[in-house]
Amino acid sequence: MKKTSIILLIVFLIIGCRENNGIYQQLVKVDSLLHKNLVDSANSILKEIEPKSKEDSAYFFVLRAQCDYRLHIVTNDFNKINYCIKYYEKHSDNIKLANAYYYKALIFAQKDSLPQEVFLLLKKSEQLAEKTSDNDLKNKICSALAYVNYIKNQPEETLKYAQKEYFYAKKLNCRRDIAYALIRLTIAHNALNQNDSAEYYIMQCKALAKDVDNNDKAFIYTLLGCCFKDENSEAALKYFYTSLKYKKLPKTYKNLSEIYYAKNDTQNWKKYCDSALIDAMYDEKIEILSNIAQKNYDNKNFAAYKQTNDEIIKTMQDLYNHEKENYTLEVQKKFDFEKQKSEFDKKILLLVGAISILIALCSVIYLLYRQKLHNIQKLENDNAELYAKQEELNSLINNYNEQIAFLKKQKNELTSESDNWSSVVLEYENMIVQLENKINVLNKQNMQLLEIGEKIFKTMENNQSISGFKENWANCVFYFEFTYPDKTTIFTPYSNLNIGNKIFIIADENLKKNDNDLSKIFDISESTVRSRRTKMKEKLK
Repeated sequence: MKKTSIILLIVFLIIGCRENNGIYQQLVKVDSLLHKNLVDSANSILKEIEPKSKEDSAYFFVLRAQCDYRLHIVTNDFNKINYCIKYYEKHSDNIKLANAYYYKALIFAQKDSLPQEVFLLLKKSEQLAEKTSDNDLKNKICSALAYVNYIKNQPEETLKYAQKEYFYAKKLNCRRDIAYALIRLTIAHNALNQNDSAEYYIMQCKALAKDVDNNDKAFIYTLLGCCFKDENSEAALKYFYTSLKYKKLPKTYKNLSEIYYAKNDTQNWKKYCDSALIDAMYDEKIEILSNIAQKNYDNKNFAAYKQTNDEIIKTMQDLYNHEKENYTLEVQKKFDFEKQKSEFDKKILLLVGAISILIALCSVIYLLYRQKLHNIQKLENDNAELYAKQEELNSLINNYNEQIAFLKKQKNELTSESDNWSSVVLEYENMIVQLENKINVLNKQNMQLLEIGEKIFKTMENNQSISGFKENWANCVFYFEFTYPDKTTIFTPYSNLNIGNKIFIIADENLKKNDNDLSKIFDISESTVRSRRTKMKEKLK
């Protein structure tokens, strides 16, 4: 009896092993079909599989998640994908664990917003994929990271991952993957105002347009239209209208509105402005509203002008609140830092003493560097606020002067008509006096700011150091622009200039100071002067 039981047990084990082995082979086949983008065939096989072992279940659930995502099946059930993660964390399968993290991130990303978990999961997936030779896996992870950073308005991170995506796509020699990488490279360079690079990549992508999904063709034709918008508006219009055949993008509508604005075609301009505002991102919305406000002002429609400006202010406040809550860059940088620290800790047992000293030194340098960055940023912010205050003063003075001119005109017209309007004329005169008093007060404030700016400017003329006046450099820029408006063209060839950049250009290009003079003025070495000149060349349009 005992022998019979043992034989039966062995038979059942052999049968079970064969059955499980067969299931695993089917799962491998599904994996292969998904790699070849044969999703329907893979889905048909998955429907017939009932996993028995823990290993098969983990593999099955990760393939099921992949298949559902490609079939656009939305789910909020994390139990199965969490099962995969727990299993592969114990059994150290980097490729399958990376896939599990990746598809869990995509489940989160199907929601309206992108929660912090999406970035953490994608970063974990990236870290695991780097340990493998699976370029397809690396490509799709970098593609996802480029996309989510673009959505969260992080152009530097978008560019970093788009470059990685392009690298892996070329290794795979896949036209479709290369096309998507080129789209994201173009978008990233556009966001960073690197227009030549953006044009270079989108022109390469044009030949691959047929390899991308129809909806995504809209991005290609919109970006192509942007390349031609300034030089050939008719060619740009063709690209933008082609883009709209595939998908209605706010950016396409915005560009169409700008072309028709330049053509003074009010009807089409208004139509495309309204379409663009529906789903426009904050920065695009502000730009569109600014154009509408300008049009209202030109048409003397001051009520509409005020209403549009109120919308701009509200949108800017929404943008500010959004950026305050924008955790994406911090999450990724923190993850990268912790990842490096973890790898570093693996070697700590061999060099405990030396590394402890090194960590202490690095911490001090890091803190000093952070403090320096903080001080530079604070100084730039203070200068920016000061410059904005000066601009606001001038704007108020101009506004009051316009009101005085209008009141004087009205007063003169009433005076010439009849003496019956004497009380109204007197009221106008009182209003004019009040406005003139306000202008006098503002002019005094303006003169104080200009005096400080003039002092810094004269100090530069005499080759003396202005490093002690850093918090008032904005006054000097304001003084220069106010006193020498015809010379402000020295700033025109550059983009993204801050107050420090403008001060350097004033000393270098307007005052024609040599390296030795600039060294004295800014309290820096001559080699640093040359380095700054090089950085200024990088800001040339």
